[in-house]
Amino acid sequence: MKNKVYIAGLPRGGTTLISLLIGSHPEVMCMGETIYLARLNPKDRKCSCGKIGCEECTKIYNQVNKLKNAHMLYEAYGALDAIREPEKICGPDTIHSIVPQKAKGLKKLITQGVEGINDISNVFKRTYNSNIFVDSSKEIRFAKLLINDPSWLVVLITRDLRGVANSTVKAGIRKNVPRNIKEKFKTWNDFANNGKYLLSKNVIHVKYEDLCINPLYIINEIGKELGLVYKQEMFTENKAHHLLVSNRMANDFTGKISMDNDWETNLEDNEIYLIQNSVKNYFKYFNYSLKK
Repeated sequence: MKNKVYIAGLPRGGTTLISLLIGSHPEVMCMGETIYLARLNPKDRKCSCGKIGCEECTKIYNQVNKLKNAHMLYEAYGALDAIREPEKICGPDTIHSIVPQKAKGLKKLITQGVEGINDISNVFKRTYNSNIFVDSSKEIRFAKLLINDPSWLVVLITRDLRGVANSTVKAGIRKNVPRNIKEKFKTWNDFANNGKYLLSKNVIHVKYEDLCINPLYIINEIGKELGLVYKQEMFTENKAHHLLVSNRMANDFTGKISMDNDWETNLEDNEIYLIQNSVKNYFKYFNYSLKK
């Protein structure tokens, strides 16, 4: 039976939502985004539980910080981000390498990064009594390697790219870190091409839109692969998680789910046209309509 879940998706694509829903089961623990765990010291950061210097986060950090491959995980993610979005304006938590990586070196770095994910998950298993652990790091290149490990269940979550674009712009405004949609096209095309590969393998594909409409059914389909049964009340029990890097949802998740379709009114027609024509494969591979 699989005992670890890796969520692959785009930023602003529903990864936090699905990880919290999976993590709502009493036998499951959210590890958060493991890419950060070797580098972010909890002593001066606010955890999603509300505490600064959270004891649980500190317990993990003190172990993970000593793992070489956990640091390689951070470096691998930063290198990928820099290759895809070289002009990106970085926020305080952005992992973005300024050191260019050659293709051969990048492949090795990604492999070490995936070993880091496994090393970190082993730290969680030694530290906690949970049976299943969830990593919401998103990175699809890591997912391509993890599908070969029988202990991992890879969940690929997609969202209408126009919704991703709209949420990306809104988040940039909220964080005072401007986001140019055009700069995301390389990232989104890379995700589409690698996602097509994952669809041909043994992964579970979930659409954000379907998850919002019928969360209990979708999560129970995932639960079948984990030997778990979910109940509606699990989503509303406000289970405490200890996440240092997450969006606002992780801090006050109540189980109430509503679909964000603001893009239909917020995006201009020319922006919609540009997205649809610059990242055509995303709409094709993941079966999203081009109609507004």
